[in-house]
Amino acid sequence: MLLGYIKHLVREGDMEDDHKLLGAADYLLALAKALMNDIEIAKNKVH
Repeated sequence: MLLGYIKHLVREGDMEDDHKLLGAADYLLALAKALMNDIEIAKNKVH
């Protein structure tokens, strides 16, 4: 779901040349990457 919001922000930011939307997309993308890394680390600790 988060990646869908990021995609939307990138599309809208690009169409409207809105750097605030693109900045928000960048921030959310970094958050999504961090979450995925944390999930991967947690999965590796279980096994």
